[in-house]
Amino acid sequence: MNRKETLGETFGKLLDTANKGFKKVSDAFQEEITDSNSLSCIKKEILDFDAIESDIAALHQQLQSDGHEVIGNHIILNEQTNLFVIKVYSQQKKKNFVNTITTPVKLVINLPPDIARELKHNGSVELNINLD
Repeated sequence: MNRKETLGETFGKLLDTANKGFKKVSDAFQEEITDSNSLSCIKKEILDFDAIESDIAALHQQLQSDGHEVIGNHIILNEQTNLFVIKVYSQQKKKNFVNTITTPVKLVINLPPDIARELKHNGSVELNINLD
């Protein structure tokens, strides 16, 4: 005998499937959010581009003291949304993490000319930062 599913049962199965998929993604790639107040490159929504590397180095040191191996860095400066994002990719006990800081920015100082041109032309800039 075939029984028709109620709308509630169908919706419940859909939610269960979505939750299982989310858990799998979450287990494979976890994210930690860091407080933007710890950044020295941001003061009163003014980004000092010259100070970014020292902030990233401090984030590396913090992560390494917590047992993480730092894999890479990515920064995004978006003129359209007025946001600055730092992403530090790390690994701990075979789990991958993206440590993300997002903060509003109204003005950028000490921006290199080539990056300023790209920002003006594209509305955003994405850079990989390698600390040596």
